Amino acid sequence: MLVMSVKGFFATIGPYTARVPDSVLAIVLLSATALLLHRTALGFLRRLIGGWHEYLQSLVSATYAPSRMALVIVAVAAVLPAAPLGSNAAAAVAHTLVMAFIVLLGWSAVTAVTLATDF
Repeated sequence: MLVMSVKGFFATIGPYTARVPDSVLAIVLLSATALLLHRTALGFLRRLIGGWHEYLQSLVSATYAPSRMALVIVAVAAVLPAAPLGSNAAAAVAHTLVMAFIVLLGWSAVTAVTLATDF
């Protein structure tokens, strides 16, 4: 049933995406897939943690947005080699992705330390 709905979805959007480059479609689809998997994994993690560990529950809630952005960065980095960009543009995008990932790691670390001082 799910396969039919995915095929139907692509058949429906096909005429609208004819002018969109394949690399852009790949980035959008991988990002959407990453966000869906993130939501599913965090839902499972929240149920797994339950109410028995308040710090972990707070950490998962506080790092929700940074972890979503990290997954989008990873998805874009996965598609980058296949994107039809020049070597200078690809290097600039890759450098920007690395900087964004470092900022996200710092943001997550600051959030974890802030939560730890609250407990």
